[in-house]
Amino acid sequence: MNYYKLMEADDLPNTLIPEFPSTSAIWSAAEPLFLKGTVRNEKEYINFLSFYRSGILSKAFLVSAETWEIWREFQDGGRCRPCAFGHLGTRQVKPYYLAMPKIMDALHEETVYQRDGNIETVCLSKEKVGANQVFAVKGSTQMELLLSEDILEEMLRGNLTSFYYEQVETRGK
Repeated sequence: MNYYKLMEADDLPNTLIPEFPSTSAIWSAAEPLFLKGTVRNEKEYINFLSFYRSGILSKAFLVSAETWEIWREFQDGGRCRPCAFGHLGTRQVKPYYLAMPKIMDALHEETVYQRDGNIETVCLSKEKVGANQVFAVKGSTQMELLLSEDILEEMLRGNLTSFYYEQVETRGK
């Protein structure tokens, strides 16, 4: 099976950028969660992405409701929390999910690391991945989100295209 690393399409014009809360605020708060976003120009069309990577503090991914509908069928383990995400000034708010897929020790020894300990080139061990289709692997400060080819195809068929992807290497049987 082929696997792909998912990346934000943060170069789209006027992309809504989320302000992520801390990890404890995400998973411990009992009240409904609203994530505020910022844009460069409130008067132009606002691009909501299908997928956002959080910073170092949150260690979660923000995914659109449409993306989550696909992922939840195939994800084994992990956690999620529904939330609202939007821009108050323009009153544009959409349903999203804060998701933390299963974090796996699935990297092959041929994975290449940067000097800071983050992953430069992902190489997965097929034995360690097993049948998992949505999961994350961890570098020193960033997590990489990985999807099987089946999940990626479902997302593309669902016209979820505001992200980039690149195939990762796999080793083993």
